[in-house]
Order: sequence, then C-alpha cells, then structure tokens
Amino acid sequence: MKFGAKQNLRFFLFPLCCSFFLGFNVAEADSDERNVVRLGISNFALPNPNVTLYNRTIDTIREVVAPQKLVVKQYSPEHLAAKAEEDKLDLVFGSSGFYRRTALETGHKELVSISSDDYPNPNFNDGSSLVVRSDRKDIKTIHDLKRKVLVANAPFTFTGYIAAMGAIAAEGEDSETFFSKKIFKGEGRTMVNVARDVIDGKADVGVLRLCMLERLEENGSIPKGSLRVLNNKAESLEKCQRSTDLYPGWTVSSTPRASSGLIKKITRALLEQKPTAMGYRDKLSVC
Repeated sequence: MKFGAKQNLRFFLFPLCCSFFLGFNVAEADSDERNVVRLGISNFALPNPNVTLYNRTIDTIREVVAPQKLVVKQYSPEHLAAKAEEDKLDLVFGSSGFYRRTALETGHKELVSISSDDYPNPNFNDGSSLVVRSDRKDIKTIHDLKRKVLVANAPFTFTGYIAAMGAIAAEGEDSETFFSKKIFKGEGRTMVNVARDVIDGKADVGVLRLCMLERLEENGSIPKGSLRVLNNKAESLEKCQRSTDLYPGWTVSSTPRASSGLIKKITRALLEQKPTAMGYRDKLSVC
C-alpha cells in the first residue's frame, strides 16, 4: 500500500475559518465493527508529487488507531460522498474541493490540510492551469477559448476541471456552454495525456493541476516551452504558473461516525508527523 515520490510536505491545522486506484492492500473487515476504523481516499490523477505523504499519512493513522484495524479503500471522487455513508467511513482524505462540496450534506469536519515549501500557506496551496500551445497567437485571453475544444481528466475532479471552470465563470462566461467540445481522459495517469492532446492539436486548451506543467517539462514528458498558461495569475515569487485562484490543499476530514477521542488522537498525530523530506520542521498554521 505504498505510492512513491519525494516532496517537502507537511500537515497543518486547517480551521473552519478559513488517479486512479493504486492498489492499496485493503484489509478485510473485522466482524466486530468496534475493532475497525475505515479510511476512504479519493482517486487522483498521476503523476502526483504528494504520494509519499499519502503513504505516510496512512501509516500514521494505522499506528494511532491500533489495536483497532485500519481498513483503507480508494474511491472515485464522483462517488466518495455517497460511499462515505454507505461504507461507514470514519475518515476521508481528498481534495478541499470535495470537502467543501460535501461537508454541509454529510456533516464531515476538516481536521488537517497539506502544505508544501513552495506553497506554505495551507489555505492557498492548490489550483489549476489552462494551457494552450505556445504558437497559438489566436488565443490570448480566456474569452478567446469560446467554441474551442477543451481536454481535462474528469468532470468531477477539483483541480483537474472544476477550479478551471470557476476561472471561466469569473470572466462572465457560462462554462457549461462555453466550449464546442469537452474531452475527458479519465482517472489515472492522465495529466500527461491532457498536455499531449493540446500539443498534438487534438484540443485547443487543457486543464492541468497546479505545477503539473512545470513538472512535465522537468521530467521530459513534454517539450519545454511547447505550452503556455493562459490568464496567468501567479505572483512574482511563485514557483508555478496558474490560471485560477489558490485553494486549500488536500484535507483529512472526519465523518459523524468518528468519536471525539479518535478525532483528537489522529489530528494530534498528523500535526506531529514529520515532513516527507529531511531538514524541515512541522508547523502549525492558524487562520
């Protein structure tokens, strides 16, 4: 049940003021429900720099709940909210967009959120980029995308689609009817396929998660400079270009099934969890 990658990431307290299936070793449910704690994790598109932190988080929670058994299961974001109730989940690990969309319905309560060295404020940690071919002189603004072809990974993913549609709506356009066609590559190792569809002319614009363009260029998956970010809102010291506002990073939340004692133990342990790279101290961020 290990992902794999290395990143300077840590957990922060994230108060209320403010993919694909990777082969988890899902444990068999204990016949006595009192001996089981259930964790649901949202699928995510690859490559993803946070996978080491996801693994460490699972290990930390397993240590905290022992001798109870931790049962881990991965879900499509499309079905996670419904499955949280159906499968009697105690904890959910997914995008902040998922949490915000479902919290009022499900009664989930956020516990901690991811932050990184590049984006140290957990309230402003994630976003999306609308990318076009660098030689498309006819596309200079979001409005120039009207009646064009969009490619993204899936319509229910937050930084893979929804956040970008919010940027289009912010420009006064109707994201539902704005494009002539939308191509969805599906969950899994799809970010590079989104980028390549734009480069190959199969789509006019693609949606990439924050920093994905830079990462695909760095690892040689796409030619450097082949794509550019439309409506770049990044500030001067930001590492990555983006077309959207910044949003909170992935969040661990509890469901109404989780006891207050369990919530306290897990929150404390995750806040004390070491970063996934050497030389960085854990921090506590309060709005």
